[in-house]
Amino acid sequence: MIKYFLPFVLIACGSKAEDDTSEVNFEDTEEDTEIVEPPAAVLDVEFIGAYGDGVINDSINLAGPVVFSSGDEHYGNFAIVLANEAWLADQNALENYDDACWIIFDLGIAISAESATLDPDFVSGDQWVGWTFSGAETFYAASDSCANVDAQLLPLVEHFKTADFGMGFGAMDSDLESRLADGIGDDWESEYKPYFISQYVSIDFGDFGGPTGWSAVNYARSYQMEEDGTISESGDANRPQVLLDHTDATYAADGYYSGGLYFGWGFGG
Repeated sequence: MIKYFLPFVLIACGSKAEDDTSEVNFEDTEEDTEIVEPPAAVLDVEFIGAYGDGVINDSINLAGPVVFSSGDEHYGNFAIVLANEAWLADQNALENYDDACWIIFDLGIAISAESATLDPDFVSGDQWVGWTFSGAETFYAASDSCANVDAQLLPLVEHFKTADFGMGFGAMDSDLESRLADGIGDDWESEYKPYFISQYVSIDFGDFGGPTGWSAVNYARSYQMEEDGTISESGDANRPQVLLDHTDATYAADGYYSGGLYFGWGFGG
């Protein structure tokens, strides 16, 4: 059974290597030794999350590209992540492709094909804009670690690769805001709240019994863009890129929107 999972905080973890030189035989031998690769460790999934990014134009259109400082053009991605406990405790989890199965979708494909579908049922009140996508059309890659997922969940991994999914944005969800404010502290109101909004996701769990519909599982921030697609520079070394202020906003202002993985779903009772 899949249930709503607790929010997680990325913390450091590690173990000290032990010096064990007992019973070591350094004698040469002429026998040929067959090298046997150890079997890959099973990736025991404890958490499933999803997040994405993209450029919004005219408040409702998924567009692009954004041009990063490297000169690379980017139209947006969507990722579904199936992770174990080690990944949840990793400070650099978003760069960890060993302890999680990453399934990546290229939203640029949907933009080129004009197949990103605006969901009119999503738009209401604090939910500003959301689109649905074909997984079969936009699937880009899965990390090698996906092959190590527990055998019982391999059908779910394959299902995610072709199932439809959704990504949307809206005003900050009250529960998410409360948890972020508690974690950040006194600076939340002045330094963070104006720039944080909710990212909604919708993923299809198929026969595995997960949630249906849209869930405000992530925070997101958005950035002002120049006409050439680059992100506006602020001149402030502490915050070099211009963030969009969403105070009292009722729609998605044009810009580059980037979600951050925060909530997800886990297995168990």
